[in-house]
Amino acid sequence: MKAERAATINDCLRRMAHEKPDHEVIVTYNSKIERSSLTAAELYTLASRFAKLLKDAGLKRGEYVVISLPNCLEETVTSLGVNLAGGVSVAVEVFLNTGDTFFEVLQKTKCRFLITSTSENDTAWTLVREDTKSSTQDIPLLHDTTTSRAPTLEHSFLVSRSGKDNLLTFLRQARQGYDCPDVRPEHLCVAFTTANSTSFVCLVVHTHASTIEGALQARSHVAEGTNKFLYTKPPTWILSTPGMLLLQGVTRVRLDQWEPQVEKDTYQQMVRVIEAESVDMAFMLAPEAAQLVETWSPRPFPMMRQMVVGAMPVTAKLAARVMPGCEILTNIYASSEMQLISYNNITSANQFQDFDSGIFCAGIEGRVVDADFTELPAGRAGRILLRSTGMFHHYEGQPDEDTDRKIKNDGFYDSGDAGCQRSDGHLLVMGRKDDMILHNVWNVHPSWIEKHIKTHPDIEQVTVVPIPDEDNFQNICACVIRKHGRHSLTEEDVKAHFRTNYVDEEKDSICPTDVLFMDSFPESRPGRVDRGKLADQATEILLKSKIAAAGVKAIKGILNGKI
Repeated sequence: MKAERAATINDCLRRMAHEKPDHEVIVTYNSKIERSSLTAAELYTLASRFAKLLKDAGLKRGEYVVISLPNCLEETVTSLGVNLAGGVSVAVEVFLNTGDTFFEVLQKTKCRFLITSTSENDTAWTLVREDTKSSTQDIPLLHDTTTSRAPTLEHSFLVSRSGKDNLLTFLRQARQGYDCPDVRPEHLCVAFTTANSTSFVCLVVHTHASTIEGALQARSHVAEGTNKFLYTKPPTWILSTPGMLLLQGVTRVRLDQWEPQVEKDTYQQMVRVIEAESVDMAFMLAPEAAQLVETWSPRPFPMMRQMVVGAMPVTAKLAARVMPGCEILTNIYASSEMQLISYNNITSANQFQDFDSGIFCAGIEGRVVDADFTELPAGRAGRILLRSTGMFHHYEGQPDEDTDRKIKNDGFYDSGDAGCQRSDGHLLVMGRKDDMILHNVWNVHPSWIEKHIKTHPDIEQVTVVPIPDEDNFQNICACVIRKHGRHSLTEEDVKAHFRTNYVDEEKDSICPTDVLFMDSFPESRPGRVDRGKLADQATEILLKSKIAAAGVKAIKGILNGKI
C-alpha cells in the first residue's frame, strides 16, 4: 500500500522522526571545520520544545514570527518550531545601518515575536537592544521588546551559545514539547523576503501545501544516489524552505555562520567540508561555483556528482568554468513566488547555450506573451507568465492589488522576466521587462541606489543603469552630474558615500560597480531621463570585451522581441 503523502510541514517532520529517527537531516561545519548535526528525531524533539515556549508565550495559529539568525542549527530548530506551534516563519536579513528594511518586515507582518541572537555581530540585536528588557512572564529565553518603529512587536526570544541562555542546551534538557494539532495544508507556513519593482522588501507567503509541492518538484531533479547536499545560501532564500530541507531525501550540509566569515576563506572551508562529508551535490551561484572549482584545483576532478546553479542568467562561458567540477551541471530557473520553475541538466559545456534554463518542471505551466498578453509562438521573445500548484499565496503587507496585478484572471503569475521558448521547449531567460537590474543574486531597482547617492552634497543628479557583465549578468553603473564647481568629486567618493548606508556584511552587495560623470543625460521628453539611451551610452564607454558586447546585442534582441 502506497504511503499517504504528508499534508503539512509538521506532518513531514513528525513522519521523518518516526520512520527515520537516526537520519541526519542537517550537518554544519564552523570555520574550524568542527562538525555538528541533528538527526530527524533530535530535530523534531528540539523544534517541538521550542514550539512549547512559543505556545506558552501566547503565539496564536497563523501569527508571523520574524527570525534574524544566520545559517546555524539554531535557525533550523527555531523556524521549524514556529511551524510546529502553528505560526508562520519569516527569515530576515539586515542590510541598512538604519534598520529600515528590518523594521519594514516587522511592520508588514504585524508580528509580536522576534527571534534573534545576542551576538555583537547580529545587527538586528543592536537595533532592538535598548528597547529590550527582562520579561514579566516566567518563560525561558523570552524578553519584552517594544519600539515605536515596530508598534506590534512585544517579545524577543534571545538565542545564545553560552551560559544559561544556550538555546540547544536548554532545549535538550527541557521535557515538554508542543505540536499544534490544528494545522492544515491551506494554512500559511512561511514568508520569504525578496524585492520587486514596487518594494525593496516584498514578503512572499506560501502555504504548507505550496511549500510541499515546491519541495517535491525540486526532489525529482536530485541525481539518483545523492546523499549529501552542500547548501550555503541564507535562510531568506526559497531553497531554504522547511519543505526543501525535509523532503529532498538527503542530508543538508551547511556552513555554520554564527561567527562572521571571511569571504576568501569560505571557499577553502567549502573544499574541506566537501572532502570531509563526501558531498555529492551542491547549490550556489554560477560565479561562486566557478570560484570553488578554481579553489579545488589541483585536486582530481570532478569534485562531486551534481552542481546546481541558479538565481541569475548563466552564460555558456561561465558554465564551462563550472563544468569540470561535476558530472552533471544543472541550471535552474526559480523565484520566491513560484519556487522551482525549470531545469537544464548538462554533462558537457558544449551542450549549453547562453541563458538556457531548460524545460519546465512537472506541474509548471508557462507562456511567453507580448505587451498585450497574447501568447507568442516558439522563438519569439516576450514576458514570461507561469502557473502551478506550488505558487505563492499572496504578498503580505502590500495592497491586494499588488497580488492581483501579478496573478492574472486565468491564474498565471506575471514574472516580469523576459525570455523566449525554443521549439524544443527550452526556456531562455535573459533579463527583466521592467527597470530592475539583475546584479549577481540581487534584483535591484535603480531608485533604491539613487536615493542614497543623491544625498551627497556635491551631486546634482544621479541615474543608475545596468551594464552587461559575463559573471554578474549585469553590473550597476551610477551616472552622475556634479553640482557646479564640484569637480573634485571622485568615483570612490560616490561609492564610499553609498556604502555608509549599509551594514559591513552587505556594503558591497549592490554598491555601484562603476561611476560615470556626465554633463547631461539624454531625455525621452523634457524632464524625463531616457534610461535606455543612457544605458547604451554608459555601456559604450565601459564595455571592454567583444563577448560582453555580443551579450548586449543578445539581451537587446530579447527585450525587443527578437532572437
